[in-house]
Amino acid sequence: MGINPRGIEFSGQTLDEYKPEWSWDNKTHYWLQKRIGGRSCLNFPCGMSHLGTRADLDPAVDPEIMADITQPLSFFEPLSYDVVLCDPPFDFYYMDENRVPFPATPWIRELVQIAREEVIFSTPNRALHLKRKDWSKEYYLTEVKGSGFIRMWQIFKRQNKTLLAFDDDK
Repeated sequence: MGINPRGIEFSGQTLDEYKPEWSWDNKTHYWLQKRIGGRSCLNFPCGMSHLGTRADLDPAVDPEIMADITQPLSFFEPLSYDVVLCDPPFDFYYMDENRVPFPATPWIRELVQIAREEVIFSTPNRALHLKRKDWSKEYYLTEVKGSGFIRMWQIFKRQNKTLLAFDDDK
């Protein structure tokens, strides 16, 4: 079981509906590993992945750090990792059971503050928007072989050290 580096109590949310059901294929793993290179990386939530420093709320995945993705800055300091890799359950990108997208997802606002250089998000077919003056953006697609599922990766490269680089209006 992991540790909580900042001594913060967890929100009490249940893990039952967010158990890891599958992991990336080897091709995706190696692509991400090459992209990250030798830089420090926070993999949050890590699920079954073993890339970077592994943080998750689920003790069953044996994370190095126990942390709640809904409150990233309660667990990590701003600008504390070169890269943040984020592949949460896709429901985290929506605000209700009708799958209405969050206009400004609070946990994303916090998460991007942890990255010094780059944030890599695995997302459903929903564009994320960070302030253009602070972040450049690239899209990549990976196919889960044999499933028909295409995973979208949105990669944001920090252009400056502004911590509040999230923009609701694009």
